[in-house]
Amino acid sequence: MRATALIFPWLVSITSAQDVILGAAGNMCPGSRLKVNTKRACREARRSVTTSATNPWNGLERTANWPTGCYHCHNVQGCEDGTWFNKHQQGSAHRDHDVRLYCAAEGWTGCRNGGCSRGGGFGGGRGITGPLLAGDSDIERWPNTASSFPGSVNVGVGGWTCKKLKRKIGGFLGTYNPAWVILVCGENDLWGSSAATTFNDFKAVVQEIHAAGARVVYVGTKPEPSTMYLHAKYREYDALIRAHAASLAAAADSDPPLVMVDSYKGFEDLGNPKSLYNNDRLHLSRSGYGHWTAWTQQALAQSDTACEVWQSGACTQGLQPVHVFAAANTACPAALRVPTIDECLTGARSLYTPPGDPDKDPGRPKSQVKQINLASQPQGCFRATTTDKLYFNTNKNGGWKKKKRQMLCKVGL
Repeated sequence: MRATALIFPWLVSITSAQDVILGAAGNMCPGSRLKVNTKRACREARRSVTTSATNPWNGLERTANWPTGCYHCHNVQGCEDGTWFNKHQQGSAHRDHDVRLYCAAEGWTGCRNGGCSRGGGFGGGRGITGPLLAGDSDIERWPNTASSFPGSVNVGVGGWTCKKLKRKIGGFLGTYNPAWVILVCGENDLWGSSAATTFNDFKAVVQEIHAAGARVVYVGTKPEPSTMYLHAKYREYDALIRAHAASLAAAADSDPPLVMVDSYKGFEDLGNPKSLYNNDRLHLSRSGYGHWTAWTQQALAQSDTACEVWQSGACTQGLQPVHVFAAANTACPAALRVPTIDECLTGARSLYTPPGDPDKDPGRPKSQVKQINLASQPQGCFRATTTDKLYFNTNKNGGWKKKKRQMLCKVGL
């Protein structure tokens, strides 16, 4: 083996400290060493080696032809000498033995905040283990995000717009390398810009997040009492995003890249009470944030489904529609039983919503469905005809001990 200090004389400092080393050629670090996988940590690894001009910082790239993460070139054809950070999700080992990864000890300070991971690509171990929360004051003020979304980092800044975030999101992605981004932006833009212009900036932010290999949960606008003159813009903006989520999902080979939590309609489902907002009638109260947290947690927990839009805890776009019929006072055949609470709600909407604009006239029953586990009630999805309430009973031994129950059964194929 060649003596490293003779080929790279400026590496003497790290071979003694052993915090960071240049591993052998390849796309993985040896033994217990961790791969340096954020731009911030890569710069720090380079500085821990030397500040010599013989090891310049060459910047970022995204290519499958070179190792993923932080690596060094020396006298390699097609690669300028110095340090590179490759954002490609997998990358590949290079045939030249002088293309070498920076590999860190587990206790190295640069590994903090997800700066290092194991594995050949970013998929083998990302930066932060939870989502990145990015956007405006609604993100910045969101309480207890560290405990509600373990492993997360909140980088929200009050007053920021989608236009501003478009310039900043790349830096956050390079630093934290998340698998998910919880995104809230647009309301501040709409004070002075059209829904179409704001949507274009939003789309650019989402595109950059997807290019970094992450998925997005967008939490939509809210019908704040103090901005009623903007609500028409809010609804137009959210409608554009719902359509974009559908378009991205249709083109994707896997689960939807963009998932929306429809906060505006969700708050309307609750009656949009004043208790959802602070005294300024603009920002959310703890009660309002409680709903945001529950809805977003659900969207993340069920991210392996085809759902594109969540509203009030139910999927309203993306899952295959469930067509149902009402069968009064009789159980559904097992093959026609509505199997999930989400399908119970979407099926009920299709059955009871009258003609016209469903956003203005959601019909009956209300957009809430209550999950129960009672042997005294029929199994599956049913409507209590006296109260007009919708229930989903998970009890497998449920039976007909009460009348005036209208079962919702799937239409046979």
